Amino acid sequence: MLPTESGGTTGAPADPVLSRLAAGKVVTACVGTAADALGFGTDVTLALLTGTPTMDTGAGTYSIASVELSGNGYARITCARATGWTGAAGSAPVKVSNLAQVNTPVATVDWPGINAVALIDNAGTVVAWKSLLEPIYVKAGEAARIPAGAWFFYTPSI
Repeated sequence: MLPTESGGTTGAPADPVLSRLAAGKVVTACVGTAADALGFGTDVTLALLTGTPTMDTGAGTYSIASVELSGNGYARITCARATGWTGAAGSAPVKVSNLAQVNTPVATVDWPGINAVALIDNAGTVVAWKSLLEPIYVKAGEAARIPAGAWFFYTPSI
């Protein structure tokens, strides 16, 4: 689970064997400026979700197929991993966030409310996800503008 800004937690653990320390290092490596030893590539991809991912307990992974936006101008958002995010800083929990404004693609019709965001690796696997405090609504012909620092993930102490 990942701590939330309100002190609770969001999501279910992808693997009960994975410690909070290990989970923190994985998320930080994915969005931080750490070396790319885990093979996440040079970019971070964010998927916009209408609801929470479902857990495949057998595989230990999340599925977003039923809750990710699709069509109508939607595309996943890509940010440079090394330069698009704050590096891990602070003490438990560690916060990593977008450094610059992020824009969604322009909607061709009104999109349903975006209630969560997922961090996706190069293989399309959900690395982390979090619910948003308030839904984002994007109207036809418009794009949402997410200010710097507005999208963030907390990681356990690393």
